[in-house]
Amino acid sequence: MNSIDRQSVKVLRIKLQSLLDLSALGKELGLSILLGNACFTENQVTFKLNCSLLSKDGTPLDIEAENFKNLAVSYGLKPEDLGRSFYSQGRSYTIIGLKPRNHQYPILAERKGGKRFKFTAEVVKSKLPPPDPVSCAISFPYGSTKLQ
Repeated sequence: MNSIDRQSVKVLRIKLQSLLDLSALGKELGLSILLGNACFTENQVTFKLNCSLLSKDGTPLDIEAENFKNLAVSYGLKPEDLGRSFYSQGRSYTIIGLKPRNHQYPILAERKGGKRFKFTAEVVKSKLPPPDPVSCAISFPYGSTKLQ
């Protein structure tokens, strides 16, 4: 390699991430280890390394997902909406987190293939399908009734 350019950084990222994926280090420590953003000049490249604890089901715990669980109600959503899918402009997106510092587009969603997108809370609320109807029982002094 004579100099570092955008294409060489992409190739390097793929090879380094493959090494990290094959390494037992993440499993040994209970971490997800991913390469983040890169900055480069023609002589040097620097990658950010993101390490996240793993949840009980093996998925990485990240700050955006935690933000969504803690702050969803402030945006008119429910913590349970994390991981739900919605359609926008004919494509399916899955809610993966929230960035409260991004006032205009705080909701993070991912498309199949891993590409991330930002949405307003209003768009997400309008595009989320209604939750599955749940029957509930209401108790009355002289018996109970079920609502559908």
